[in-house]
Amino acid sequence: MPAAAEWAHLIADAAANGTAFQGPATVYLSLVITTPSKTVAGTEVTAGNYGRKTFAQSGWTNDGAGSLSNTADVAWLTATVDYDDDILAVEAWSAATNGTRYWYLILATPKTIVAGQTPKFLAGDLVWSAT
Repeated sequence: MPAAAEWAHLIADAAANGTAFQGPATVYLSLVITTPSKTVAGTEVTAGNYGRKTFAQSGWTNDGAGSLSNTADVAWLTATVDYDDDILAVEAWSAATNGTRYWYLILATPKTIVAGQTPKFLAGDLVWSAT
């Protein structure tokens, strides 16, 4: 999983100072329509009825080899209009709006969302890998 610059800094700071690092219990997942990078967030969806999805950090399963995947389906609200463009990535944030971006996942296959559809990732669809 690529870490955003601020998140990488927090981890490095903890490691350099020999202190424990504890991530947040909950993050807010956003859907973005441009490709994010370590230093630049993607452009978040702005279409009707969209909002970030609260996600408990306990909702991951660890394969023991450096990868995590979601243990349950993750669904946003049903779209009331077509989304601006295809969903290219999912990002994790510290707040429902604004906040600190922690990490992101670029999707292998973009998702098109039209009015009446519910953006959703089934259990195991979101795979975050350290490799």
